Amino acid sequence: MSNYGKKAVALTAATCAMAMGLAGCGSDNSNSAEDDPNAKITLSISWWGSNNRVKITDQVLDLYEQQHPNVTIERQNSDWSGYWDKLATQSAGGNTPDVMQMGTMQANQYAAQGMLYDLSQQSVLDLSDIDESLVKASQIDGKQLTAPVSSTSQAIIVNHDILDELGLTLPDTSTWTWDDLADFSKQIYEKSGGTIYGIGDPGNTNGLYYMARQNGNEPYTDGKMTLTSDSATKFFTTLLDWSSDHVSPTPEMISEDLAASTEQKNFCLKKQAMIMTHSTQVTAYAKALGTENVSLEYLPTTDGKAGDATIVRPSMLWSVYSQTKYPKAAAELVNFLINNEEAGKIMGTERGIPANKTILKEVTDASSGTDKLTLEYISSLSERPGTALELEPNGASNIDKTLNRYMQDVLFNKLTPQEAGQKFVDEMQNSIKTA
Repeated sequence: MSNYGKKAVALTAATCAMAMGLAGCGSDNSNSAEDDPNAKITLSISWWGSNNRVKITDQVLDLYEQQHPNVTIERQNSDWSGYWDKLATQSAGGNTPDVMQMGTMQANQYAAQGMLYDLSQQSVLDLSDIDESLVKASQIDGKQLTAPVSSTSQAIIVNHDILDELGLTLPDTSTWTWDDLADFSKQIYEKSGGTIYGIGDPGNTNGLYYMARQNGNEPYTDGKMTLTSDSATKFFTTLLDWSSDHVSPTPEMISEDLAASTEQKNFCLKKQAMIMTHSTQVTAYAKALGTENVSLEYLPTTDGKAGDATIVRPSMLWSVYSQTKYPKAAAELVNFLINNEEAGKIMGTERGIPANKTILKEVTDASSGTDKLTLEYISSLSERPGTALELEPNGASNIDKTLNRYMQDVLFNKLTPQEAGQKFVDEMQNSIKTA
């Protein structure tokens, strides 16, 4: 998804500069009113999402107000693009919401501008029931500037209707390698008479991260991009080899697929049997396919072993404004949104797979169909060693679009995988350096 652009960066940076001059971004904004349980407090909160998310979030916030009668919550919501435009304008005008739903691609941008409060200053926020690697992955420069709401991971969604029609059975996906995936994909292509491909492209940005990790290369370390040109080259080589060997569709089909809506993806048009994507997308894809005869499978590895290759990431975050008048109350609200079991039951999977382990189990037990499938898949990853991926550094929010551009250059032979690998890494590192 796209960021809100350089204009927003300039606006929020200016706002932070002003705020720093007054009080210092990330300061301990103590307010004596917070220590008085009878003092009236008004908090503002903003989020993006559908009408259903608005309805469910309102129910959760109503519950909070019932349990905290001295607190009134002002609610703001928008669609994805409108949200970031509005937040940039609010920040420039000095009326930033106290609590903000934050994206993983945007967190470092706002942190760099001094807009996010260090939640570790407030003991009311308890992150003990969240996987330690997720907690660490939501930190920026060693500070808890965000708190993980939910988690996500990559998976391969398989349409078993196609496999059944072709008389094919999946190999053992708990130990399969990239070569196993390629070989099975070729079987699908041959069995279908060349009308159905096995897999699409190797997973875009998250596929790149995944492959890099398997080769001992962490994409981001301590807020810096440490992805190497060699890792990027291997990704582009896989992309080209797959398309050339009928493992994945033609360059033209992949190019169109990169920009297609869910319903128009080759996978949903039944032109390929498998797709590498976020595990949380399985319900949307099953609906588009018109079948629940699907499964979530682990991504392959280089050697058939799980290793430190599993990528679990925060998929959504909560943050508190660095200059809020009520840091304790805002942190307490964030704690409620993440940890309250009744709130978790109401929210379900609306904001992704709950990061809180207790709530995850309760939601999983109460779920069914493809929703249960993705919940069980995420839970199973605890048996496969891996650590959460760091948030993208400031300046890296354009990585999806940049990678897609180089993918097409490789597919249409404008660049070799080696040339694309070097140019891609150079461009991203420069974007981060100049952010």
